[in-house]
Order: sequence, then structure tokens, then C-alpha cells
Amino acid sequence: MSKNTPETKVDKKPMSNKKFLAIWIPIISFFTILTIVVNIGLNIFSTAVSSQFGAGVWTFENPPEADGWDLDFVRSEFETREEVTQASRDLIEEIAAAGIVLAHNPENVLPLASNVRNVTLFGRSSADPILSGSGSGAVDTRTAITPRMGLENAGFNVNPYLYETLAEWTHMRSGNPRGRSAMDNPLASTFYIGEPSIDFYRNYISTFAQYNDAAIVFIGRPGGEGDDLTMDMTGWDDHAIPGQHQLQLNHAERQMIALAGEHFDTVIVVLNISTSFEVGELVDDPNIDAILIAGFPGLTGMNSLARILTGELNPLISVTSTMKI
Repeated sequence: MSKNTPETKVDKKPMSNKKFLAIWIPIISFFTILTIVVNIGLNIFSTAVSSQFGAGVWTFENPPEADGWDLDFVRSEFETREEVTQASRDLIEEIAAAGIVLAHNPENVLPLASNVRNVTLFGRSSADPILSGSGSGAVDTRTAITPRMGLENAGFNVNPYLYETLAEWTHMRSGNPRGRSAMDNPLASTFYIGEPSIDFYRNYISTFAQYNDAAIVFIGRPGGEGDDLTMDMTGWDDHAIPGQHQLQLNHAERQMIALAGEHFDTVIVVLNISTSFEVGELVDDPNIDAILIAGFPGLTGMNSLARILTGELNPLISVTSTMKI
């Protein structure tokens, strides 16, 4: 008869300090470095983070000593945060309307006739508009009015086939960057124009007939305080020619405008640019009927642009200064 032999209990040796430290020092070091890097990054890109995720709500409490004081230095006419937000959007739209300039309209094509409502948009900035400059300017792109939204709000029908593919092509995940102005850090700035090749647009020629009342061509350039745009596009543009700078049309944009002129009787160019820009060749192009300088129109300014096209709003008819080159 066999007897059950009890299991022999093996005493585990305690982990040595050397082994303990060898395991935990790398782990603690990694998370310490990660925390430092994340904090630095959040500080550097705080404006961008706030524009995407919101900055939260600030609540102020007065100390007991302030009881009885008249602290209503500014008495708001709004009751809710939603009312303030809507008033801000309306004001931005009003400011944008007051700053959009009609730079060229020799045959009085603008405002567009009431039967001109089926349009095709060209240009990166039609799907990826520049809404603000560098420095203190920032726009919540999640709630911003795009050119397409502004036009549709005004009663236009926008060619969806070209627009939707262009919007996907310009998305950051597609790897087709445009230039970026880095305030007070010129070595971090980039100067790509970021316009698709002419073949991209040629793929959608068959869709033009349904949306051929007018072609609206957007030309965009970034810019702002604390940074200069480049005077030499070599290395930033595959088709750069000697002397080409950032504030003039490039090869891809010229081909795009020419294609629009071939297929549309009415061509309107919108300059999504807040700096000086060479417009001579645009003015001299017989296929271009009108040029609008929209600047960086902010959160809701694209609504104003569309309302200027319909004639509901009047644009400015001159800029503050011109330079002959």
C-alpha cells in the first residue's frame, strides 16, 4: 500500500536588489522620459491641441473681500455660451465680407447670374483652405466653413466627384503636404505648393459637363508673422525654374488654370492668400473672367465669399496698396 508523499515546499529566494533595480530602473526611466516629452510637446503645440480638442471652460470665483463690489465691467448681451458662439461666427463672417477684394472683373461676370449654380472647384485650397496665419491666429477646423459648404449654403451645386477626391488627396494622411510657416523658426518652415498634377484633374473631365456653369479656381499660400516665404523654389517644386519664388503661380497651377479655361466659359480665380502675390499673368489671361482676393477668411468667411459670388454682398473694389514689379 502506497502512501501519499507530501510535496516538498521549496522556499523562494528573495529577489536581489541588483535584479530588482535592473528591472525597474529602465521602466521608470522610460515613463519619466515619455512624460517629459509629452509635456514639452503639449506646451509647444498647445494652440493646435486646443483647436482640435477644445480648451475647456474657465470658471472664476471672487474672493470674499470682493463682496459688494461692482465687478460687471462688461455686461454681456448673451445668456448662453451657444449664443456667444453664434455671435462670434456671425461677426467673423461680417469681417471677412468687409475684407474680400474684387481685383479683376472686366466683363462684369460677377456677380454671377441667378442661373449659374452648377460649379466645379479646382485647386488644393478649395478642399484644404488656409483659414488663418501663423502666430496668435488659430481656427477650429472641425467647425469651420469650407469653400464647398459656403457655396452650398448660398445655393450652389458643387461637383462632388472632383471635390471629394481632392479632399482625400489633400488630407494629411495622404502624404501630400503644402508649405508650413513656422513662426520665428525659419529652419522648420516648408515651402511646398502642394498642388496635384494636371493628370489628377484630367481624370475628372467627364464630370465637368454636369457642373459647367463656372469653374472656381482656388490658389493658396500660407504666411504670417515671424516667417518669410522663400525666394527660391528649387528643391520645393519639381518643376521649379530659375528665379521662381513662392508668391507666383507654379507649373501645376498654370496647367490647372489652362484646363479650366479649355472646358468652362466662366472661370473665376479666388486667391486664398494674405500676402502680396503676382497677379499679372492672371489678369492678362483672357480665359479668366474674375479674380477675388479672399485672404485668410477665418471660421465662417467662406459663407461671405459665396454670398459675394451671388451678389448678396458687395466686395471691396481695391486693395490698400499695389506694387509694380
